[in-house]
Amino acid sequence: MRLLSIIKKSSLQFRSLDVAETPRVSLHEVRRQIASAEGVIAHVLSQNRVGALVHNARCALIAGIAAASDKIVLLLQEGSAAQPIDYRDVVSYYGSADNLSTVVEPFVRQVVTRLQVTGGDQPARPEGLLQRLDLGELAAENEIVRLRSYFVETAQFNDARRGNARLLTGRKGAGKTAIFYAVRDSLPHGHSTLVLDLKPEGYQFLELREVVLNKVSAGFQAHTLTAFWQYLL
Repeated sequence: MRLLSIIKKSSLQFRSLDVAETPRVSLHEVRRQIASAEGVIAHVLSQNRVGALVHNARCALIAGIAAASDKIVLLLQEGSAAQPIDYRDVVSYYGSADNLSTVVEPFVRQVVTRLQVTGGDQPARPEGLLQRLDLGELAAENEIVRLRSYFVETAQFNDARRGNARLLTGRKGAGKTAIFYAVRDSLPHGHSTLVLDLKPEGYQFLELREVVLNKVSAGFQAHTLTAFWQYLL
């Protein structure tokens, strides 16, 4: 949560690999994502966390591909557990989330410096039709800027923009996030408009639920849920 907060505040455009949303990703896709980036951050978990072995192996592989591609690489380590000798010298350790900004800020400065030098050069455009075919990213969150170039204004989008629809639901991958960003961009900017973007990594809904259900009275539960729906949702 703190890592994503730091990157968002840096104003750098970034993509993230959410293993909950995308549990499997091909090596070809990893290589493509790395090739189009200036820097890569991989977060290595403490060895006492569930699934740390597989997660850390994936991080090591991605960081290795990025290093071989001459990208700026930051390999973060939660805690001080020793990593394999192959890459332990390039791991940056941190003890708590409060100290994370001091570790990430040098990486951000390096990326900004490289962007100023290269001007964010893009690779040469492929000549073949199939090579130029791009079906977009797996998640709309990873291509907010490019979304404007191919978004189709559907009936659901128009209903939401006009205010005829108050709630948008749908299965995963149906385009809910894309519609949200498109509606947000279509609204006039200024003090009279407020768009609140709630992201799961920034809000501990699970902790709120535990507190409400386990530590407060039935009347306070009803009041909290009513207020939550009225003022937030």
